[in-house]
Amino acid sequence: MTLEQPVHDMRGLFEQLGLPDDPESIEEFISTHPLAPDQPIDEAPFWNPAQAEFLREELRKDADWAEVIDELNALLHKTSPVTERTRPWGNAIHIRYYWHETSPAPHNCGTGDIYYDAESGRYALYNTFANAERRLGYILDERTGTSHVFEWRDGRFHCSRHPTDRKVLLADQPVRGESAGYGVVPGGEVRFVDFHEPGDHDRWLWCLDQNDQPLRFFTWTHHGQIQVIHDLIELERDASLDDALFEPPEECE
Repeated sequence: MTLEQPVHDMRGLFEQLGLPDDPESIEEFISTHPLAPDQPIDEAPFWNPAQAEFLREELRKDADWAEVIDELNALLHKTSPVTERTRPWGNAIHIRYYWHETSPAPHNCGTGDIYYDAESGRYALYNTFANAERRLGYILDERTGTSHVFEWRDGRFHCSRHPTDRKVLLADQPVRGESAGYGVVPGGEVRFVDFHEPGDHDRWLWCLDQNDQPLRFFTWTHHGQIQVIHDLIELERDASLDDALFEPPEECE
């Protein structure tokens, strides 16, 4: 009896994906790109659109590549999850920044703060507008799938609550993001790290120095309609974060 050999192997898959296909590079990729237990391989944030579409279509058709894709999927899920030891910003993060909306309202600008607790999966953003009597807040609980958006504007307060499957994964972004080359921004030379949140959510582009300190970052929100540039004031690693930061204002109740 003759056993059929697989049509494709792991090296062939990495070549098909446009990735280095030598054994050492494959091993490094698998060890540095772990997937959460509930993360489908084709929705992983480190693929570019063409790579994700290829994986999705091959799995859907159960085509020749499906077997080796399933093998890669199992390997990525077996690797240890990103931990505090591998997160350059730690588990608890506070980022303070200047922000400037470049599209669609380039007159909007101000200062802001982002807080993220990786252990509890909680994210909070607070922006103050320099050119208006306006403050904006956004709170997300990744585990319960609940978000609150609230705003003080012209003496009035508005708040809304939404179910969501959004996961910012802020602490993991410098590790899981895709390398996008090198360049220079105010403050020095940087490497660019491009991170797409799972699903149809936000995109982040980080400008990191040699110590993984962000000097600047860009975000695309609302399906890419709102583009914002952020210049760092401070990054506080392993910050002490009060629970109140992740709770909506009493007026939301």
